[in-house]
Amino acid sequence: MPKRFLNILVVEAQTIGSLAVIRSLGRAGHQIHAASYIEDAIGFKSNFVHFKVRAPVYDKSYHKWLEKYILDHEINLIIPSESLLLAIEKQYDDFKKYLPIQCSKKTAYKGMCKWDLFELLKDQSHLPKHLLIQKNMPKKSDFDDLTAPYFIKLDQFHQKKETNLPAIIKCDTIDKALTSIKESLHAYDKILVQEFAKGIGCGVFFLIWDDKIIAQFMHKRIHEVPHTGGASSLRKSWWHEGILKDAKKKVQTLGWQGVVMIEYRWNPENDEFQLMEMNCRFWGSLHLALHADVDFPALLAECFDGNNPQPVLEYPKNILCRLTFPKEVQYVWSRIKDKNVSFLDTVKSIIEFFILSLNPKIKTDFSFPKDRKLYWIRLKVFLKTGN
Repeated sequence: MPKRFLNILVVEAQTIGSLAVIRSLGRAGHQIHAASYIEDAIGFKSNFVHFKVRAPVYDKSYHKWLEKYILDHEINLIIPSESLLLAIEKQYDDFKKYLPIQCSKKTAYKGMCKWDLFELLKDQSHLPKHLLIQKNMPKKSDFDDLTAPYFIKLDQFHQKKETNLPAIIKCDTIDKALTSIKESLHAYDKILVQEFAKGIGCGVFFLIWDDKIIAQFMHKRIHEVPHTGGASSLRKSWWHEGILKDAKKKVQTLGWQGVVMIEYRWNPENDEFQLMEMNCRFWGSLHLALHADVDFPALLAECFDGNNPQPVLEYPKNILCRLTFPKEVQYVWSRIKDKNVSFLDTVKSIIEFFILSLNPKIKTDFSFPKDRKLYWIRLKVFLKTGN
């Protein structure tokens, strides 16, 4: 248990990752202020929330609301998101004492930006072939060494004007990639283009404080949405020494101090792996780590408060956790719609869904000790809306 209980503001309460943070910190005894601009945010329904906060959208005046809320409610700690950090960039030094980030402002924002990260790591191994585009259009010949499809990645931190473009654009041909890049350059100064990386998605997760690894965890994705690659709907705790070693090297190069997730694609056929991205924030699959007793948020709060928690470097392997509704259903549906998936394999996927649902040993993101009602709430929403 922590030496004292903190007043903690957790933003983005509408996301599954923030829900996991709320549960972890609430379970540890802290007083939780869950904030979201969405009225029916799932995090508001958690038993571990003490204050439900309707926050304004992130705009130029957001920092004024945040400053007032901190003072009115004696907030000790803010668990930030990328959007919050972008909204307070000019006032970062004013809020730094509330943020669990133990590094410079420059490093903090570089850790949130995919383009800057790949530019920093460009001389290291285990990177997919990529292009770092800065203001100017690439040539068609620049794609000669890249394998399709191409993934155009856009960072909020290099956005110069409003746009409806998605953060990641998948292009099957060079011509489509060039067209998308040309359109994107109207709104972004810098663009990262990555080639297709064959393999299975996996992640490495660290809590680093005072240059020491306080917690570490790895998982492998079993199902993604869509099934050809995307967000994780079923994943398991896992270990790969080579990927772990490479992730440590890359985080040390960045100089990051706080929580971080490093995403890779791993090819089991030849044991090759490549970095996809790094996110210096809490992640969407955090519930799996909690189910494996690697309590990142609670440990982070202890570090932030000046304590020295016992490092958690070992954990049970092969624990399965799924985001059943809607993601696992969407995974099955993506296989049903894919003409390249045989009828027999489609049937197997449908049967697998029900077998997994009936297995009591498999964890779920929404069902959590002392907070299991959220599973049924989420199921009800899914049956009503399909989402």
